[in-house]
Amino acid sequence: MELRKFISTIICEYLNDRLDLGGNIKDVLIKRIPFLKEYTIFKNTRDEDRLSAQRVVYNKDVKVVMADKILEFPQYNISSEIVYYPHKINENTFHNFIIKNEFHMTQPKDMDDLTFRVFLMAKKQLEEKLSYRKDVMVKSNEDIPENELDKIINEMNRVLFKIEEFSKKHHFNLF
Repeated sequence: MELRKFISTIICEYLNDRLDLGGNIKDVLIKRIPFLKEYTIFKNTRDEDRLSAQRVVYNKDVKVVMADKILEFPQYNISSEIVYYPHKINENTFHNFIIKNEFHMTQPKDMDDLTFRVFLMAKKQLEEKLSYRKDVMVKSNEDIPENELDKIINEMNRVLFKIEEFSKKHHFNLF
């Protein structure tokens, strides 16, 4: 029985090496998510398979139409963080894919504290809508199925297109 498992593992490793993926999901993400060209990619010396990338854009004096008023935010910054990391637990590997988009702003002079707090709560919901999180569990000796990885990459690109569109529409471009 152990020989069968060993042979199966060797065959899986051989087939995975033959795929264009090279078995390294981090490199596949960098290659297939074009937005990452605009991000700062950080090296992780403790975990070579981990992808940590960040993009921050600083905006001053951003005007936003709210109801019938035009508000001017002294600072309205956008940060976008993309993270991938595998985590092995016993015989399973959990692959975590995360895009976290956030808006950081200072309170306009024309806005009272209560309205600003409500605005921040609405902003939090928008951030969640424009972010992404997916966890995939596979056996440690297996890779994520290619069609599932394609779907994840497409979803990540879709979220990044949405944040790009949103930021352009509101005149504080992220890219």
